[in-house]
Amino acid sequence: MAASGFASEHFELLQTWKGTERNKADPAQNEGYEKLVEAYDATAAWARAVRAILFPRGIVKKLSKPTNQAHRFKPYTWVRIYPRPEAPEELAYTVGIDASGWFCVKIDTVFQSETIRARYDRITGGNYLASPVAANLSQRDGLRLTREELVSWSVEEIGRFEIGYDTVARELGLLDGPMRPVTDTQVCRDHFARWANVMTETAVQRGAVLALTDHLVFMRRSDSSGKVEMKFGQDPRGVKWAVEINEPTKPGDYNALSAIAEDETGGRYLLRQGRLHGGPNAATIQESEFAARTGLSHIEVEATGNAAARRWFLVANLDDPPEAVIRDTARFVDFCWSARMPGRATPMPQSSVGETLARPETGGFYTVGPKTASEARQIKRLQGEVWIALAEKLSAQNIPYEKRRQQGGYEIDMKIDRRDQDALLLEIKSGSGAADLHTGIGQLHLYRQLFSNFKGHVRFYC
Repeated sequence: MAASGFASEHFELLQTWKGTERNKADPAQNEGYEKLVEAYDATAAWARAVRAILFPRGIVKKLSKPTNQAHRFKPYTWVRIYPRPEAPEELAYTVGIDASGWFCVKIDTVFQSETIRARYDRITGGNYLASPVAANLSQRDGLRLTREELVSWSVEEIGRFEIGYDTVARELGLLDGPMRPVTDTQVCRDHFARWANVMTETAVQRGAVLALTDHLVFMRRSDSSGKVEMKFGQDPRGVKWAVEINEPTKPGDYNALSAIAEDETGGRYLLRQGRLHGGPNAATIQESEFAARTGLSHIEVEATGNAAARRWFLVANLDDPPEAVIRDTARFVDFCWSARMPGRATPMPQSSVGETLARPETGGFYTVGPKTASEARQIKRLQGEVWIALAEKLSAQNIPYEKRRQQGGYEIDMKIDRRDQDALLLEIKSGSGAADLHTGIGQLHLYRQLFSNFKGHVRFYC
């Protein structure tokens, strides 16, 4: 048995007995049943460790029986993790192994109706191996891991899910009530501090700014007033900012532009109004204009009187894993940056859940893990470094630029606006081989054919 508590025998037993009716008079079946109980115990230990790291308020629900309600063997082990006690029972994070030979972590439906399952299948494509809310590890690779390594893999992959738990829940209709602003000063302060710490903990000092090396969002934090105050943008120099997200002096005050809010199950969120203050080179953008320029829908928040006229937009779900909080905050920053682009009069094309503005290319370094005869090594992210260098020069000359992601997941490296001329559509490749050249030029032609708003743009390969 592997250090994770799983063995190849568990996969073999799932395959052998799946769908078979339970027969307590069969000694071979009884032996298999008991060994599968061991697999369920290992799955539960795996789930509890993931919950402890990612969901401090969460709970684990486990069924130890290898058989279903029809008394037939299941083709998988399955333990549920809920991010908080009041989370919808019909949706959970799950971990487990299955008869087809996979370790799997995913967001999945539980006790669902046909309607909910159909909505879920539209989100996931009906295939958990290619789902945006699932990650899989082969039996061979998974059995090589210790439990700690399996948990680490799970935590990392859950953070990479393209869509968060509460977003899926709302798409399924499991969360549909308005949010309530948090008015407790200490609760608000604690959540702002925790969010700010998540945003800065892995950031890298780059000149006068902090950079999120996996997202290339640049920021500056100031707590000099006794409250969290943060500026964000895509300018590597830190001269131009897209949006400020500041802890309110009076929590729940609709005159403040940022807030912590709760949904009907106690889920916590960071919200911001769509108003973006102007500056020397940027006009003020009002809430209705922000919605029109970004295509974002506002969040329904309980309010009466003049406060009901305010429009709030989701920045991040604070119950999500840290990497998801960082990613979603970075996405919101990208929307704010693009909303400030001159001439932005129509919404940026958006599609279904998970389709958003792309983040800028990643700079810095990434690590290639050690193999049998080689040590781990760092590889410079050349494409991201090119993007940064170009962005610095464009920003210094006050030339507007943005990184775009269109419907279907197509990512455009950079769109550069030119005064009184057609905009540039830029594709960056870090290699000089024929394949890079063919791919880059092909992408530029494809974008102009697929998206009508790029037909007049001048193509440029870098």
